[in-house]
Amino acid sequence: MVCSRHLSMMLNLFLMWIAFVPSPTSLLCHHPGQSVVTAFCGGVCSLSGLSFCIIRWYASLRERLIKNDLGDPELRCCLGISLRSPILYLAGTVSSFFPAFAMCL
Repeated sequence: MVCSRHLSMMLNLFLMWIAFVPSPTSLLCHHPGQSVVTAFCGGVCSLSGLSFCIIRWYASLRERLIKNDLGDPELRCCLGISLRSPILYLAGTVSSFFPAFAMCL
């Protein structure tokens, strides 16, 4: 198993975001319907998903730590799929400031 210093730092950052997720979730439970709290929770989830995508990019495309039988197109496709989650969380974060518009969607 190969693990560089950069990958270790990225994994620590990802785990930090995962460990921080219960805090905005608790705020969301105590203050439902407040757009700032909803945006804060969505922002933390977006950063968590983005840090996962960065780890995936680094491990698969930059350092090639994944199986050799996968080509670049397959790896890029998988990376694009994993980028959907942070983008959707970011869209939800922005739409939390416009609750009337978000309910129409």
